[in-house]
Amino acid sequence: MAFNDINLDAIDLFCGAGGLSRGLEDSGITVRLGIELNPIAATTYKNNLQGNVIIDDIRNISSESIMHMLNINVGELFLVAGCPPCQTFSSLQKNNTNKDERNNLIMEYVRIVLELQPLFIQLENVPALYEINSDILNCADYGIPQKRKRLVLHGIRRDAFQLLKKSIPDFTVALPQATHSETPNNQHNNTLHPWVPARVAFNNLPAVIAGQNAP
Repeated sequence: MAFNDINLDAIDLFCGAGGLSRGLEDSGITVRLGIELNPIAATTYKNNLQGNVIIDDIRNISSESIMHMLNINVGELFLVAGCPPCQTFSSLQKNNTNKDERNNLIMEYVRIVLELQPLFIQLENVPALYEINSDILNCADYGIPQKRKRLVLHGIRRDAFQLLKKSIPDFTVALPQATHSETPNNQHNNTLHPWVPARVAFNNLPAVIAGQNAP
């Protein structure tokens, strides 16, 4: 399915009473399904929005059942939105929450996203969850004989980050520094090496003819 053929449909995980869904609907996105464990919140959702609601623990819900309900295939959903429970990560939470089972519910959001492969994702949570740094990196900038770009995201739980900052004030969530460049002479950092061509990387390999096993 081409991108421009995808309907502006979404699902809202941990949808609560429907605040996020209401905003999406007001923006022209049709929220076709909400998932919520709390029956009172789900009733409010039903009374205020047109979308269906599954009242159940998200851990019991398969992506296959979602696709069946919406009559879609993998990659055909426009948006997966959600706000996983944040109470255990909130700065207002003073109790020991290490064993709270809600800690792992954010991974259910990740599971649904990986299995449905929507065009867009949206996640909202408290700012104290993780310290994150991300960028698009090119493998060629790290000595690989191939131009291949990848999203790289590094994250550390906020409490661990703050602990490290106390002992290492300059500590940051850093991405790997490039070691190579397509134009090393034009860079301020004169320690960068030129990109490695494939012919250089393979130069020391013994020549073989078609069908011959490599030694």
